[in-house]
Amino acid sequence: MAFETSSIHSCSTSPSFIDSGMYQCQLCKQTVPAKTKAYRIPVEIRPRKYPACPKANRVVRKDKTEYVDDPGGEGYEIVQEVFACPGCAAQFEHRMK
Repeated sequence: MAFETSSIHSCSTSPSFIDSGMYQCQLCKQTVPAKTKAYRIPVEIRPRKYPACPKANRVVRKDKTEYVDDPGGEGYEIVQEVFACPGCAAQFEHRMK
């Protein structure tokens, strides 16, 4: 029995064998049994500054609509993440502490 591949399954960010419920851990390359939780592990992040945006957020109170400013700010964004099995995710979490 052959698997038909689509453009969704060829994407490197989606787990392998998504139709059968199995996936391949992108850290240890093991095929994980069906119905095992996949963890997304960020492997690269970068700092990011968000600019202030006037009148960006709409707030509705009772029958009155008001637009409030978004103050912007600083933070981090994920550049790349991988799918990992529970074992690799636990090891990664342990290293981060």
